[in-house]
Amino acid sequence: MVSVLLGPPILVRRSFQRWAEGKGIPLVEINATNRWGLIEAWLNTCLPGLNLVSVSLERLERKICLKKTEAQSKLTDLPPQQRRSFLEKAFQHRLESAADCLCFNILHHNLQFNSASELIEKSRSWFGHHLDQRRELVSAILNLYKHLPPAIWFEPRQPGNIDQMELAAEMLGEFALLFPQICIAWGMETECFLAYSKFGRDSRGKSVCNNPISVPLLDASAAIDKHDHDFESTLRYMAHKGATLDQAQELESLHDSLRRAKDFRGEEKARSKAETFLFDRLQSLPETAGLFVLNDRLNIPFYQGTMEVDLVNRKHKIAVEVDGYYHFCDPEAYRRDRRKDFLLQRHGFIIIRCLASEVVSDLENIFDRILDAISIRQGT
Repeated sequence: MVSVLLGPPILVRRSFQRWAEGKGIPLVEINATNRWGLIEAWLNTCLPGLNLVSVSLERLERKICLKKTEAQSKLTDLPPQQRRSFLEKAFQHRLESAADCLCFNILHHNLQFNSASELIEKSRSWFGHHLDQRRELVSAILNLYKHLPPAIWFEPRQPGNIDQMELAAEMLGEFALLFPQICIAWGMETECFLAYSKFGRDSRGKSVCNNPISVPLLDASAAIDKHDHDFESTLRYMAHKGATLDQAQELESLHDSLRRAKDFRGEEKARSKAETFLFDRLQSLPETAGLFVLNDRLNIPFYQGTMEVDLVNRKHKIAVEVDGYYHFCDPEAYRRDRRKDFLLQRHGFIIIRCLASEVVSDLENIFDRILDAISIRQGT
């Protein structure tokens, strides 16, 4: 099944991601309209949680009525030719069953794979009797996979390109028909969907788009803590400002870094990441593009050198400092920051301080304060 989800991509993707997390389903994110790329990305998500030798032994166990340890011991003791004969007898239907074919070869050669490209390359000769080797490989993995298979989130690189949307519809539609167990979601703006519905040619692929779903961007009944709620509020603000999916993923990465930070060193890394994220967002907005410099040095004597400021707007004399929690736990760091504020004010700067965590939880307010400071300097 392909679910077409309508709305701002960064928010629709987040909704689908939350659904997958709630179900305990891994998520594969792709943007290419190449079915081999789709299959390889999906297999790469499956392999880390799948010990092919172990599941092959379990399948052998069921066929010969031996415990897995006994089956493994028997295989180890047999010479290569007898081992092959033993496996051929156990997996006698391997020409009809992709799973049997895969397990036979895994145990015969005692192989374990770390990437889909390795598995695809090695299995090329195994499935030579099948018309579509990669399709058979996916069928085999689905047969052996014990959990819910990874879901697929698709968002094309050129969302408004009708030709690309037609290719995507054909690819996803074919994949969904072959493997109905795999949940597939296609995120797109409502305007793109309407354009494709009107101008896209009628095809089997287009039929997958017949019943789009407008996704509620925040489920008020969802059991999410305040941090997640604030994070999603910032995602909504970024979507309103036209942020891209890559920028939303940068926010998610920053959010994770802040939550993992357990000490001063970890928080400093997250704080540095917050500075860069804030600078990139200021550069992407028309009102602030080109006004700020990241980690700029001012000609103001400070301790043993000159003063470095996280974000500086020299034209309007505005300094933005991103602080961490531990800044307030260390008396020396606290005194240093107050000295810095005094010297900046003495040189005519407006100072805006925010916590690194606020870049995730309260980005809109930070931007409002920066824009207010610019307005004051412009006398508007």
